[in-house]
Amino acid sequence: MQTTVQVTPDRIMQMAHGFWPASIISSAAAFDFFTHIAHGHDTADTVASAAGTDPRGTRMVLDALVALEFLTKRQGGRYALTPESDAFLVRDRRTSMVEMIAEHPPLMWDDWGRLREALKTGRPVSVVDDAASSGEFFAKLIRMIMSLSLGPADAVAEHLGIGSTVTGARILDVGAGSCAWTIPFARRDRTAAITAFDLQPVLAEAAKIVKELGVAESFRMQPGDYRREEFGTDYDVVVFGNICHIETPDANRQLMARAHRALKSGGRLIIGDMLPNEERTGPPFPVMFAINMFLHGAGDTYTFGEYRSWLREAGFAGVETYDTHRSHSPVIVAKR
Repeated sequence: MQTTVQVTPDRIMQMAHGFWPASIISSAAAFDFFTHIAHGHDTADTVASAAGTDPRGTRMVLDALVALEFLTKRQGGRYALTPESDAFLVRDRRTSMVEMIAEHPPLMWDDWGRLREALKTGRPVSVVDDAASSGEFFAKLIRMIMSLSLGPADAVAEHLGIGSTVTGARILDVGAGSCAWTIPFARRDRTAAITAFDLQPVLAEAAKIVKELGVAESFRMQPGDYRREEFGTDYDVVVFGNICHIETPDANRQLMARAHRALKSGGRLIIGDMLPNEERTGPPFPVMFAINMFLHGAGDTYTFGEYRSWLREAGFAGVETYDTHRSHSPVIVAKR
């Protein structure tokens, strides 16, 4: 007997209105709803009072967060955090992503609303291209997104033996941004010598960040344009943290060739980025982020197979992935 599978439009409706959950969680993070709950304000009225928000709207958002499984709700209208929310959405947690969740999604809403236009024309809807404007843009962006990189970067530092079997390493952070990909290296080994290479407006903000985190003595800020300039020589480790998706395949080939020249024999290039599978059918975040690059320029998200081809072409002897278990994608480790 054939079983009839009932098909409903529920999933389509959820996806088509996907901007609803994005706005809900971003707004809740911006008003520190999760932080207030963690501090004992566990009803809609007390959260609204602590946050300075409208009680009726606050109750509606908190209930939606329960439906989305970011909160639980007990008898008497008392809300509690899930383990996931407790780890990442409370502002004073070490693993907090509050600033990124509150600030980063709204930056993209207008441009994503123009996807139909981009699909029709094949042209990006917004481009930050020249060094001056891109420096200003990324100087604002780096604090928002740094929480995404600290965890996987720490796992990479441990994997390489930084601070245990390897001390005093010379490390180059290309397109350093907030230095999130190398701050864990400095924390594990205070004798590490880290050069942060980026545009001057970005490095000015990065210098504040490493000072705030107590690792400034490990860093040297080197202004420059990584698309045009050589990186120097004799480094033990070179790090590309979330820069390759900004670039075209040809630009990435050039970057990897310059990284090869910058490394000493046996040195390693670390690439942390968003890797779709070889068929580009998942994971969802890297696949969808490719569309973000379509909207904003000539970049893309690239498969491990593509990276391996470019790295071998640049002369790297060994290329492998390392799963940090702290990100949507593994990092790539290439040995000179």
